[in-house]
Amino acid sequence: MEKYWSVVQSIVEGRGRKLVRYSFFEKLWESLEGGSRLTVLRAPTGAGKTEAVFAPFAYALRSPPSPWFSLVYALPTRSLVYSMAKRLSKAVAASGAGLATVTGNYGDLLAPSPFLEGDVAVSTYDTLLYAFYGSAVPGYHVLLPASKLSGSLVVLDEVQLLQDVHWYGPSLLPHHVESLLRFGADVILMSATIPSVLLEEVRETAKALANVDACVIDAKDRPQRGRLRVELRRGPLPGGEELVRLLRERGDDAYPALIVVNTVGKAVQVYLELLRSGLGAQPLLLHSRIRSGIRRRVEGLFEGDAGGSLPHRAVIVATQVVEAGLDLDVRLLVTELSPIDSLIQRLGRCARKSDGYAIVYTDPGGGVHVYPSELLEKTRELIQGRERELERSVLDLGVAQALVDGVYTKQAVDMLRDRVRHLLDGVRNIVSKRYPALLFSWDVREDIKGSHLLRLGFEVLCLYLTGEKYEALVSGGVRERALPRHEAVEAMGGRSVRLKAEELADNIVRISVTRHDRPPSCLVHSANGSEFVVELKLREAAGGEVELIPRKLPASGKVALRAPGTLYLLNPSFYEVDPSSGQELGVVKP
Repeated sequence: MEKYWSVVQSIVEGRGRKLVRYSFFEKLWESLEGGSRLTVLRAPTGAGKTEAVFAPFAYALRSPPSPWFSLVYALPTRSLVYSMAKRLSKAVAASGAGLATVTGNYGDLLAPSPFLEGDVAVSTYDTLLYAFYGSAVPGYHVLLPASKLSGSLVVLDEVQLLQDVHWYGPSLLPHHVESLLRFGADVILMSATIPSVLLEEVRETAKALANVDACVIDAKDRPQRGRLRVELRRGPLPGGEELVRLLRERGDDAYPALIVVNTVGKAVQVYLELLRSGLGAQPLLLHSRIRSGIRRRVEGLFEGDAGGSLPHRAVIVATQVVEAGLDLDVRLLVTELSPIDSLIQRLGRCARKSDGYAIVYTDPGGGVHVYPSELLEKTRELIQGRERELERSVLDLGVAQALVDGVYTKQAVDMLRDRVRHLLDGVRNIVSKRYPALLFSWDVREDIKGSHLLRLGFEVLCLYLTGEKYEALVSGGVRERALPRHEAVEAMGGRSVRLKAEELADNIVRISVTRHDRPPSCLVHSANGSEFVVELKLREAAGGEVELIPRKLPASGKVALRAPGTLYLLNPSFYEVDPSSGQELGVVKP
């Protein structure tokens, strides 16, 4: 296995770190060399799972022939894809893999969509599945991603982030894995907190439908970390005065600090209180509904992009977006209660290199409407008096697994998905039964386009503009006329505008919605007595600019939001900016 260790060493030393020889690396490599088609890797956060799966592929690139056409690395969110693509690009260079290409599908409107092409293709789970099933590929090129995946190593990372209020994504994951296996891909699932009930469903489905036995690797290694202390406090996470007092009491040992809350509204409230406190710290705000340019800049500070670094007394106020994938090490963590797997991920952000202190406020009220109340309550009951186990959960996989399985029982999971069983059955029928038999049929592709392949909701891309450019796009009203079903209304007024490509990329805001036929209020505009939604078509212009061409849809009745990839104009009144400091707060109430 020394040939693989040499690759890992070149990567970690290129990041300014020391090589640590975790035993689960070699178990994973033995599984792959032994021909395992499905491997499940459970290892603590910060233990180097990415380097473990990348090393055999990188070595094969250096010393062909390779057993795989490519490495397809899938993650649950676009922000994780963006950071992982940069990380793997550096790893390719450090490993000496020559002219290997790294491509990323992370939702940039102007970036060419490679549809999983490249030696290393990084994508979201959704992009992977839509490309695989043919509904995201232009023309008749359905066989391009399907045939490539048949000889590729497919890594499904951060599996725990697929969990949702109805256990919808985890219920479908085993069937997508089974479909990938039947088409010839080798699959690796990775996480620090995969519930055993999900693992068993993956194993049973793979065996029954694809005749593949899973190799499960549970890491016994403990990652090298600082000492973490955990304190549980009753009640909700407090307001600014108490947080300021807490930071002052800990002095320099508090920084950098991380405050994690469950909603954007709470994050903005805490951020503003710290901003106005006179503490002398520098608060940074990070959530999913702030402009892309702001989010990239803040996340880039964690990675040291362009020579930057976190301010000396940084206090990061964030939502769940920090739970995975970011190279973040804090000395003080303050967090609201979340389901146990999410809570362990949050604890894993603290004391990664130096000692740290974590305070968990155990009132479940902060997670209402974000997480299932049953899981919050079960987590609250489970962790009472178990601070030492929470401290060990970031080091010891067995401890973490026992805590996770104490909340995610089969009874709890079945209760969560009862309300969506009819939707689950529909997607399973397409994926496991109809798709392989109808690979060349447009009918099945239309079915897939209209289905929730992995999520009940979807993400809408919005553009934030103000001033003359915004007024130009919304000028005039909308005249409705009789049209065939699903056809657009005729737009009146509205002029195209031009933006620099960088301005377009920096001003994207992402809004999660659950319904295609009801636009959120932040997408509704008013002009000349009418209300409408503005869909923007992009066209390249001279001088590195992009022309935005508005197309208006009346907001009354049903508006069929098209996703993914369609751009809509954001109503700028919903994008909040603190008037006293000028700091951007993002879309707080969409």
